[in-house]
Amino acid sequence: MKLITLFILIFSFLSSESRQITGRVLDNETQKPVRDASISILGTPQKTKTNFLGFFSINVEEQNKELVISSIGYLTSIIQIPTSDQFKVILNREYLLLKEFNLALHDSASLKATDEASIESSIDQVSDRDAAYHGGWANFYSNLGNELKSEQVATILGDSIIKMEFTINAEGRISDISAVPNKSEFLTIFNKAISSLPKWNPAIQNSVATSQFFTLPIRWSKTKEIFSVVEESAIPVGGYPAFYKFIGERIKYPSEARHLGIEGKVYIEFAVNRDGSLSDFRVIKGIGGGCDEEVIRLVSMSPAWIPGTQKGKPVKQKMVIPITFSLGGSNRSNSADDMNVIMERRNNLYEWLSTTTRYPAAARRMGIEGWVYAELKIDKTTGEILSSRILKDIGADCGVEVLRVIRTISREAILNLNPTHETFVLPVGFGLDRINIKQDISTFINEAVDILSPIEIVAIGIERERRVVGSSDSKSISTEELVSTLSRPLQREGAIKSSPKSFRDVNKKSNAISLTGKCIKSIPASINEYSNLTTLDLEHNKITRIPDEFGQLEKLRSFFIPINKLKELPVSFGNLQALKTLGLAQNEFVDFPMPVFRLIKLQALDLANNKIKSLPPEINQLKSLKELYLQNNEISTIPKEFYELTELKKLHLEGNPITEEDKQILKQRLDKVEIHF
Repeated sequence: MKLITLFILIFSFLSSESRQITGRVLDNETQKPVRDASISILGTPQKTKTNFLGFFSINVEEQNKELVISSIGYLTSIIQIPTSDQFKVILNREYLLLKEFNLALHDSASLKATDEASIESSIDQVSDRDAAYHGGWANFYSNLGNELKSEQVATILGDSIIKMEFTINAEGRISDISAVPNKSEFLTIFNKAISSLPKWNPAIQNSVATSQFFTLPIRWSKTKEIFSVVEESAIPVGGYPAFYKFIGERIKYPSEARHLGIEGKVYIEFAVNRDGSLSDFRVIKGIGGGCDEEVIRLVSMSPAWIPGTQKGKPVKQKMVIPITFSLGGSNRSNSADDMNVIMERRNNLYEWLSTTTRYPAAARRMGIEGWVYAELKIDKTTGEILSSRILKDIGADCGVEVLRVIRTISREAILNLNPTHETFVLPVGFGLDRINIKQDISTFINEAVDILSPIEIVAIGIERERRVVGSSDSKSISTEELVSTLSRPLQREGAIKSSPKSFRDVNKKSNAISLTGKCIKSIPASINEYSNLTTLDLEHNKITRIPDEFGQLEKLRSFFIPINKLKELPVSFGNLQALKTLGLAQNEFVDFPMPVFRLIKLQALDLANNKIKSLPPEINQLKSLKELYLQNNEISTIPKEFYELTELKKLHLEGNPITEEDKQILKQRLDKVEIHF
C-alpha cells in the first residue's frame, strides 16, 4: 500500500512539471482571430504560432512564468502563464506612424511617379517583413501627392492636421480608411486618391501575408518649414558632453526651489537656426520654483550649435532636451562637481543598458526601426523594480528585448538615479545604420513620471553599435573597436554622409560608399579605380557576381553585401588582405566560399540565411576569426579542423541540423565561446 501511495505521489509530481496550454489570440477592435501570431515562452527557445482561427497550443514547464505574443500590426504582449489550460489573449493594434505629409510643399514636377509595374513577391524569401509600397515610401508620397494636391484640398485642410488611418490587408489592398478628426469631405477625396494607387506588398508574418495598420498625418502649410527630424541632426559644438558640462558649470539652483525641495526635469524646446544660433525657447514641461526660468537662461547662453542639414543644406531644426534639477540630499551642494557625480552615476546605468541591449535578429532581418517606450515602477527606498511594461512597441521582439534588459538592472543603479518619482519611462531606439524615426515623448510627460535619457541601439550588418543620447559619455561597440561618439548618428566606418544612387554618383577618391537598396545589378569592372575604399556597403540589391577587379581594393577593411544574389566569390577576392569584416548573409551560397580562407585578418564573418551544406576543413585557416554567423543554413556536421579557431569568441548556428553529438563536442571543445544553437 505504501509503495502504491509513493508511486502515485511520484507520478503526480512528474505529471505536474509539464502541461499543455491552449490559447486564442483576438484583435481588440474587431474580436477577430489573429492568425500566424508568434507565441514563445520568455527565456526559452520554445515557439509556435496561431492557426487561421487564432488558436495555439504549447507545452509549459512549472518554472516557466511568462508568455510572449507578437504579431506584425500589434503591440507585443507579455502575460503571466495562466493557471487555466484554456484562455484568450487580446492584442491591441499598433498603427505605424508615417512621416507627416505637407501637401503645400509637394512638388509633382520634381517627384517622378513610378509606373504601375507588377510587384515582385518575395514571400518565399522573407519570413517576416512590414508592408511595402511599390517603389518605396518616397514613391508613395509622390504618387499620393499627385492625386491629392488641389485647391479644394487646400481649402478643406486650412491650417489643421488630419491623421489618416488605414489598413494594408493580406491582399495588399487599402481598407478601413478613417480620419481623425473626421472631415467627411476630405475623407472622400483621400479614399479615392489612395485607392487608385498601385497594389502593395502585404506584411509577412511567419511566411504568411497579413494585415498591417498605418497612420499618416497630412497638413497644408506654406510657412517656412521647421524640421523635427533631419538627415543630420543639429548638435552642440563639442558634442553633448561639452554642452552638459557648460550647463553644469553655470547652473544655479533657484533658492525658492531649494527651499521647497523641488526636484525633477525641465524639458525645454528651442530652435537651432541655419547659422547655428538658438531661438524660440519654450518650456514644454516645467517643475516651477524658478527652475523653468533658469533653464531658459542657461540654454539661451549656450554657444552656437552645428546646424542640422537636410539634403546637404543647413535647415532650422526644433530640439527638445531635458535639464535635471536634483538636491541630492540635504547636506549636498549643487556645484558642477556634484552634478557631474550624479551624471556619472546615471551614465553607468545608461552604459549598461546600451551595451546589454541587443537588436533582435528578426527586427534586423525585417528592417524594423523605431522607438520602444518602457515603463518602470520602482521602490524609491530600496531601488527594487516593482513592475515593468511596454507602453509602445515596434514588434519583432524589440519590446521583449527591452523588458529582458530592464530586469537585469541592479537596485544600486536605480538608487544612483536619485529618483524623485516612482515611475520612469525609458525610450529605446532601434535603427539600421542610424535612427531616422522621430522620437515622441510628449504622450508620456506628466508630473508623476521621470523620462530617462534615451538609448539608441544601431545595428550595422553583423556589427552592433550603440549610443546613449544626452548623456555625458557614449560608447559604440563594433567588431573591431570601441568608438566614442555622440556628434552624429552612428554609421559604418568612414562616416558615409552622402546617399548616391549608383557607382557613377560616387567620388572615386571616397574611402566609404553606401549603396543600399538601390536595385544595383552589378559591380562595375572599374571598381578597382576606387583605390581608397575602406568600407563598402551594398546591402539589399540584386548583385549576382563580383568582378575579378574587386580583388585590387587593397585598403578595404569592411565589406557588406547581404540580401543579394551571390552564389560564389571570385578567386581574386582572397587578395583583400586588409579585410576584417565581411557580411554575406541572405545570398544564394550553397558551398562555403573558398576565397574567404585566404583572408588572414578576417575577424567577423556573416553567412547566415544561405544554403551552405558543410564546413570544409580549410576553415582552420581563419586564424583571426572572432565572430562567425552561420544561422539558418543546412550544416549538419562540424569538421575537427573547426576547433583550431582559437580566437573565436562568438558562434551562431541556429536553424542548422547540427547533430546532438556535435553540439556536445562544440560545447566541450569551445567552452569559452558564446555558442547559439
